[in-house]
Amino acid sequence: MKNKTKNRWLSLAYFMWVFLLGVSGPGYGQDYFFSPEQLVFPSGGTPGIDDYGPYVDVPVVSDTGYLAYPHYPEAIITVPGGRYRVSYLIRTEPFGTSGAILELYFGFETPAGRFEFIRDITGPDLPRDGSVYPLSLEMAGRPSVAWVPLSYRNNEARELGTIRVYGLLITPLDGGLALTKVRPRKLLYEPGEPGLIDVTIQNFTDEQMGGTLELTLIQELDRADPQPGIPITVPAGQTLEVSMPFAGRTLQYGCEAIVRLTKSGEVLDETSDVFGVSDNVFRVGMESGGMGGLCISSMSGYSTSESIARDVERCRSTYSNWWEKMFWAPDDWGDLTPDSNEWCSGQTARWENAERIREFITAIKPHGIKAITYAQNSAKGPSGWELFRQHPEWFYAAPGGTPASEGFDAWTLAHWNDIPLHMDPVGRLQFVND
Repeated sequence: MKNKTKNRWLSLAYFMWVFLLGVSGPGYGQDYFFSPEQLVFPSGGTPGIDDYGPYVDVPVVSDTGYLAYPHYPEAIITVPGGRYRVSYLIRTEPFGTSGAILELYFGFETPAGRFEFIRDITGPDLPRDGSVYPLSLEMAGRPSVAWVPLSYRNNEARELGTIRVYGLLITPLDGGLALTKVRPRKLLYEPGEPGLIDVTIQNFTDEQMGGTLELTLIQELDRADPQPGIPITVPAGQTLEVSMPFAGRTLQYGCEAIVRLTKSGEVLDETSDVFGVSDNVFRVGMESGGMGGLCISSMSGYSTSESIARDVERCRSTYSNWWEKMFWAPDDWGDLTPDSNEWCSGQTARWENAERIREFITAIKPHGIKAITYAQNSAKGPSGWELFRQHPEWFYAAPGGTPASEGFDAWTLAHWNDIPLHMDPVGRLQFVND
């Protein structure tokens, strides 16, 4: 029995050694490994041991067939500041593409609040043979306490049954100096337009440290364009912000900016980000749906300078290089150039403010984000109905003689731009076809 247990522990040690070779990259410093016994399982679980070592099986679907509690393992840990790769070591039975998603979070508890890094993964991303998988993400910061839950969502089809958890591994990725931010100044550059990569370096040690920043631009599969290096020095415990210039790209479409922080030929840290190059945003356009794009500033009348700054960051974080203002115009065909500063839009009666829309467009331009819109040929709101009154021949008509897409209500049109009434939850109930 002793030899059998010993062999299982040797198997786990071998697995961890192979795993570290595969994921540690340019890692430095002490690795942190949390066994299943050191994790918290709010929904319970069944402990065991196999060839990989100790584990806990956590049910995603309960014995009654209902979804189990959606946060299975959690860790509350304290680690020094730095940049890390956080990996839950898990096994699952293969599951499909019905929408079930595993979510890995890493949240810093700081005086300014909780900062979360999130990664989603679906069934096709996991090994089909049931082997152990390192569900990982990378994060950076100087936390006093870190919160690391693994969760799931969209498992209504019950495809994801049980998660086998072998532990949590935290691998340092920096050598004292860490690249905590690498971001192109713009998401989209014109061909030939010079650009900048904004880099933040943080010294997590108690001594001054120096090195060299190296930037390489990658396009297509193997077109590498190294840029001149920049020597840096960062005082103990401080951060340094550097803007790395690059010559304009003539090759269009995607570009990856790889930044390495080196010292005497040794790579202390490395990370990258991407941007687009095109003379037409529609060739490389990206819009991120609910997180950005269409739902950003959907009622500009409620916008403030603070909310606009947050929305710009939402576009950046989801790589939305265009912003389509949805449901904004007094009429989506007949009035795309309103004279008034405020109105309720013809489609869905959204409170819009021309000054705030212009402010948002001004704010996204330095980030290489384009503003686009659309038109549709249906009469909506007072402007649309006035256009129909003047030119009924321009519209397809319903049997009653009105535009096919909307019904007519005189009181609604008369009070349409009474913004306090129309935006009031109770007052809005009085309106028809808004």
